[in-house]
Amino acid sequence: MTGKVGRCLLNKRLAEKGWTQQKLSEETGFDFRQISFWATDERAMSLKNLFIVANVLDCDPRALYENGYLLFGEKVVK
Repeated sequence: MTGKVGRCLLNKRLAEKGWTQQKLSEETGFDFRQISFWATDERAMSLKNLFIVANVLDCDPRALYENGYLLFGEKVVK
């Protein structure tokens, strides 16, 4: 992924679900530090990990990044 999609919204999605980064770590098996890197935009999620996290959080993968529709080359029709 590139910076074009905007900042990561992982912390927002976690708050909506009432979860912590630690809870997501336990549910996905990802290291807590890795989740922290994603949530603070120090690293971007790979598409594979994006889908895993979205599945566990029961959300659309595009909801994990600002302008997430850009992840899949979609255009917004106004």
